[in-house]
Amino acid sequence: MGKLRGFFSKNQKINVLVMTILIVVAELSRFAKLETVYPLLMIIVTILGGIPIILRAFSALRYRVISIELLVAVAIIGAAIIGGYTEGAIVVWLFNLGDVLEALTLRKTRAAVKSLTEMAPQTAEVIDSVDDATGEVTDIDLVDEGDLVLVKAGDRIPVDGQV
Repeated sequence: MGKLRGFFSKNQKINVLVMTILIVVAELSRFAKLETVYPLLMIIVTILGGIPIILRAFSALRYRVISIELLVAVAIIGAAIIGGYTEGAIVVWLFNLGDVLEALTLRKTRAAVKSLTEMAPQTAEVIDSVDDATGEVTDIDLVDEGDLVLVKAGDRIPVDGQV
């Protein structure tokens, strides 16, 4: 079960792309009056997208956690039982698309936060009195409360404090 989950997790974008193509082809087949092709493609989409969701739901249940995956799995199974293949396929596709978009957003957010932390100064120029024009360059972790820090025009403020 772990290898199958890993496969779907690693190929999530490809899986969503394949499901999207199958849904488009299914809709085109409906317009072309190919009544047998439409439900077959929707069933394939439901299975293709439902497997990773159901695997994650069972994984969460092992730890006695009722997750969103469990609720979606129940919806998928319920749609299959009542013959709502279109509804099941769309629910599965939307859920998987949401996962892909969430992963992309998270990656961009992490990159932005990382670049912000890299911009932060690592040293501060600690001075003895307000009249000093230069001071001792110190690691910001060694600056104590009450120390005076010299910040020149255009510099980033290295530590929190009173200006």
